[in-house]
Amino acid sequence: MLELFLLAALGGVLCAIVTDKTTTIATLGFLAYVAWSVYHQFFVPHVPGGGASFWPIDIAFAGPCSASGAAVGHLAGEWLLSQRSSR
Repeated sequence: MLELFLLAALGGVLCAIVTDKTTTIATLGFLAYVAWSVYHQFFVPHVPGGGASFWPIDIAFAGPCSASGAAVGHLAGEWLLSQRSSR
């Protein structure tokens, strides 16, 4: 989960250049993770025999982690941009 949070935070920092809406960036972080999870579950071939499908649980726990990482990254990016412009 730490890797997911840090990757989403990096995306949030990069998105701080484009927009100043933290809720939009958090929503995009959540939706990006949902898209990746659903793609990985339904379109990537798996080992024959299958297994249990945990994608709803995966989205319920990792989706908010991705959204909060994107929001924290966006706030950090806004802070960095404000520090840069004040110099």
